[in-house]
Amino acid sequence: MDIGAELFSLRKQSSGVPWYTIFPRNDTQVRRMYSRRFKIEQINSTLEEFLAELDDRVNFIPADMKLARKADLQTAGVIQ
Repeated sequence: MDIGAELFSLRKQSSGVPWYTIFPRNDTQVRRMYSRRFKIEQINSTLEEFLAELDDRVNFIPADMKLARKADLQTAGVIQ
């Protein structure tokens, strides 16, 4: 399924709640299309970067799973 069509469908069901997408490609045309056509604002980031920044602000990730431990978690086979 086309992600744009799915987002449009989901957005039509929304009741005025702002929507955001985390999208690492900083492309002005894509950003404008999401904003105008789907009323979805883009956060220019990868999911990993976004979650790390959010965790820095609100501290919701358990200490043993923090981004600073990524290499250890990969070595242990906990994450890829």
